Amino acid sequence: MFELVSSKRWLKFTPVVFFSGMSMAMYAALIIPLFSRTMRIDDEGELFTDAKKTSYACTAMIGIGAGEILGSLANGKLNDKCGVKRYLWICVGELIIAYAMMFWYNEKDDWTLPSAVATAFFWGLQDSGITNFFLCIAGFEFPG
Repeated sequence: MFELVSSKRWLKFTPVVFFSGMSMAMYAALIIPLFSRTMRIDDEGELFTDAKKTSYACTAMIGIGAGEILGSLANGKLNDKCGVKRYLWICVGELIIAYAMMFWYNEKDDWTLPSAVATAFFWGLQDSGITNFFLCIAGFEFPG
């Protein structure tokens, strides 16, 4: 194992593993607290309860699932069509958009379900892109 992770081939692969781990950590530990933090007063003019915050934040996370599914389909086709080197730049573009959405949502600092779903969607889209890239570089092929 040590020989593998210290080889020149693995060192080229390390940034991909790093960004894949960062993406997973972001949506696992940051997005729901970010959504919850922006919830202050609901549509009825009452303060959000913790239970309601959790419910709405988890509802917004449907966007990440949709982004993962649609992104996996689109990114798989793009990877096949463009090749790995050009597809890497598509992944970088998706990553920039996802971070821009996250910064925008944080700066906006106001809860709305559509903006939270859109932010989660773009995070799912870029996560599916990096996962697709990761699996293709590692040599996994899927029938289809």
